[in-house]
Amino acid sequence: MKRFRTIRLPEGWEYLLILFMAAVAIRLVLAGTTSLSPVGDKGGAEHFIDSLARTGSLSTTNGPIHVYLLAIVYRLFGAENRTAVVAMQGLVGASIVILVWFIGTRLFDRRTGFVAGAIAAVYPDYIIFQHSILPHLLLLAAATALTAAATGRRRKDATVPLALISGLGMLVAPVFAFFLPGAFLSARRKRLFVVVLCVILLPLAVRNSAVRRRPVPVYTTWAYGLDVGSSGRMGDGWGYVHRCYGNLDMLFGKAWHAGELKTISDEMRTSTYVASYAWTAMMLLGIAGLARYHSRRHLDATLPLLLGTTLLVLFTRFEVPLRLPLSALLIVYAARALTGIHARAAACVSAARLRTKTEVIDR
Repeated sequence: MKRFRTIRLPEGWEYLLILFMAAVAIRLVLAGTTSLSPVGDKGGAEHFIDSLARTGSLSTTNGPIHVYLLAIVYRLFGAENRTAVVAMQGLVGASIVILVWFIGTRLFDRRTGFVAGAIAAVYPDYIIFQHSILPHLLLLAAATALTAAATGRRRKDATVPLALISGLGMLVAPVFAFFLPGAFLSARRKRLFVVVLCVILLPLAVRNSAVRRRPVPVYTTWAYGLDVGSSGRMGDGWGYVHRCYGNLDMLFGKAWHAGELKTISDEMRTSTYVASYAWTAMMLLGIAGLARYHSRRHLDATLPLLLGTTLLVLFTRFEVPLRLPLSALLIVYAARALTGIHARAAACVSAARLRTKTEVIDR
């Protein structure tokens, strides 16, 4: 008789399940509110994707996975049921808890994984962006899964998962192309990576080329959001430098302008403040964790997101949703910084108690 191989659950899976269920509950409870929509989100882009999902058609500028997923939700719950769409996006956002837990556990330890999952469960941006029908959270999930695949103990085994996730990420949104160079560098068997990626993307590239009646790099060029112009607004030729500076300000700053907040409700304004300052605190703590705990053995895992974000800053007009993938990595290192602070504090307390006990004995 054949022996059935038992499925071994990871240690601490009970705590992971609690975190995931808590994240799902938070997102489902907030699915019906209208005061958490992202400030500055593109209404025209949302209208276009909504029209594609209603008709079940594709375009040469949008990823088919997101469009078809919306179309399925529309078919099951009705095209006017916005709560169902938000709930679906919330489930995608809740999956980030599992991914960051996995990354934190693989890179460091279970305690770091648990803290990272807890932060991801309540992180404001992951909750707010579920109220957009644009593929922000799917892009975040794909980019985080790319990092999770690269944390494998044996890079040789990670080549095919890296290629599969890269291909699926490209089918989610064209902007995922900026994470491909890092994934390629992290893969050991690079020819196999390219072959698997081409097999996944070739049908869509052929289809879009036939629609446009000319060869296109999977999507039309402008779908990638490239912006490398050199002319500035004042005609001083420093446009590229000014744009990079603006992109860095968007990445590391509060990412909203006072004029935008004047036209929204008080509830949405409050959620914007909370998300902005939560990002600032987590970003600073994550950068500190990167500086303190990043090592050479982490390079394969962190390269896709770090290099991809750098390319986005250099070659696109950076927007707030584009910093979501980097936030997942920063959450892991912020969690490691917090566990490190806790460990040092506990060591200091233990040392103080030991000194006190020694002094009492000496007396």
